[in-house]
Amino acid sequence: MKFDNFKCNNSIEKNLSQELYTRAYLPFYISLISIIVTFLILNSHNQHNYKKTKLITFLFGILFIILSQISVNFISEKTFFNYLIILVLPITIIISIYLFNIKTKFSS
Repeated sequence: MKFDNFKCNNSIEKNLSQELYTRAYLPFYISLISIIVTFLILNSHNQHNYKKTKLITFLFGILFIILSQISVNFISEKTFFNYLIILVLPITIIISIYLFNIKTKFSS
C-alpha cells in the first residue's frame, strides 16, 4: 500500500520544531507565570510602594507572556539556536524574577 500524500521532506522541519516547542516547552511557562502572580499575593497592601510594585509586577507578567509567545517564532532549523532559546531564555527570566523579588523585599 503506497501513500502518495505522505511524502516526507525537509521543508517542514521548521514548522515541526515550532510545533514541538509549542506543545512540549510552552506549558512550563505557565508555572513561571504563576510565580509572577504570587508576587501580587505575597505583597502586603499596607506597604508604602504597593501600587508601584503591583504595576511593575503586572507589566513584568505581560512582558513575560509576550516574550514566551515571540520565542516560538525564534525556533528555526538550526538545533544549536533552538537549544540556546530553550536553555537561556527561561534561565534569564527566572534570574530576573529572583532579582525583582529581592529588590521589592529590600525596598519596603
